[in-house]
Amino acid sequence: MEINMNILFISHEADLNGASKSMINIIDELKDKHTFYVILRYTCGEVYDALVSRNIKVYSIKYISWIQEKTIGKTLKSNWYLKFFAYFCFSKFYNKIAAKLFYKKIFNKLHIDLIHSNTSVIDLGGTLKELSGVPHVWHIREMGVEDFNLYPYIGWKAAYRYIGDNADKIICVSDTVLNKITKYSNLNKCIRIYNGVGQENINPKHKFHDFSKKIIFLISGGIQKAKRQDIAIKAIQELHNRGFKQAQLLIAGRGSIKDIGLEKETLGDYIKLLGQVSNLNEIRKNVDVELVCSKCEAFGRVTIEAMLSGIPVVGSNSGGTAELIQDNVTGILFECGDYVDLADKLEGLIKQPQRIEEMGRRARTCAMQNYLIEICVEQINQVYEEIGNIQQNI
Repeated sequence: MEINMNILFISHEADLNGASKSMINIIDELKDKHTFYVILRYTCGEVYDALVSRNIKVYSIKYISWIQEKTIGKTLKSNWYLKFFAYFCFSKFYNKIAAKLFYKKIFNKLHIDLIHSNTSVIDLGGTLKELSGVPHVWHIREMGVEDFNLYPYIGWKAAYRYIGDNADKIICVSDTVLNKITKYSNLNKCIRIYNGVGQENINPKHKFHDFSKKIIFLISGGIQKAKRQDIAIKAIQELHNRGFKQAQLLIAGRGSIKDIGLEKETLGDYIKLLGQVSNLNEIRKNVDVELVCSKCEAFGRVTIEAMLSGIPVVGSNSGGTAELIQDNVTGILFECGDYVDLADKLEGLIKQPQRIEEMGRRARTCAMQNYLIEICVEQINQVYEEIGNIQQNI
C-alpha cells in the first residue's frame, strides 16, 4: 500500500558534497510520493540553493555537531570530565533548546510523519525523536575516525548506542559501515542500502587515448589527508621516474595542495590542479583511468560515477572502495597508502591498454545494474512505507 508522508530531512553542510547530493537525489525521485522539508544549519550555499530551486521548504537551525576532529577528540578522551562537560553543556544542551523551539513553533504544524537524519555527524534528529516520538531514520554515510578523523564528544561506542536507541531504522551505505555499527547497535534496525547515482553520469561514448602517447588519470574530491591525493601524485611521479612520460594526472576538488603537505612548485607540468569543478562528467570524457586513494571510504560516490562513464577505477583496498571494485574485473585494487604498489598497477595498465577498455565496459554494466539512484530510492522508499504502515496500525 502506497503511503504519502511528510518527511523532515536534517542535513549538515553548506557545500554540495556526496552526502548532500545523495539527499537531493532521494528528494528528486520521491517528491511526487512524499512531501519533504529540510533543516539546514545555513541560509546560503550550494545545498540551500539546490533545495530552494526545487521549491523545497528549508528551515535554518544553528545546531552544533556532536562530533569534532580527532585531534580535539584525543584531548577530550584523555579527560573524561572535560569530554562530558563539552558534550552536555555545549552540544547536547544547546541542541535540545534549538530542537524544542523548532518543535513548538514549526514541527507540529508540519504534521511530520518521519524524520530522516542524513549523516552520523549530527544528533539533532535523535533529539527531535525524543521530543516528538515521531519515527526516525538515521543514515550513516561515514566511517568516522577511519575516513574523516572524526570523534564524538561521548566516544563512538556511546554514539552508536545512542543512534541505536533513537532510530527506528539505521541505513548504512556499505557493508563496511554496517559491520562497524552493528557491534554497538541493534542489528535488526540496521540495513545496508548502497548510495545511488543519477543516470546523467552515464557516458556510453567514452573514447580512450593512444596510451603510447598519452594516458590521463583523474582523482577527484576535496583535497584533504583522508582522500590521499598525495599517494596519487607520488605514484604518477614514480611512473615518470620509470620512463612513462605520457602519464598525466588531473586533480579535481576544493582545497589547497598545502593541506596534504605538498607545494605546488614541486609538481611537474604533467600534474594539473583543476580546483573545484562543476562539470566533472565533461572532464571524465577525456580521462582514461580514475584513482581513488582514500584511506577508507564509507561508500565512494566518485567510484560509481567513474564506472558509469565507462572508466575503470584503481582504488585502495579498504572500506567501501573494496566493495565496489571487483579486482581485475571492473577495476583494480592496490595496497592502501602504498604509492609504489599503485604505480606498479598503473604501469601494468599502460603496458596492457586493452584491459582499460575491457574493465571500463564491465564497470559501466556493473554500475548500471547495481548503483543507479532508482535502485537506491526504491529500497529507501520501502523503509519509509514499512515505518508508515507500522504507524498506521498503532
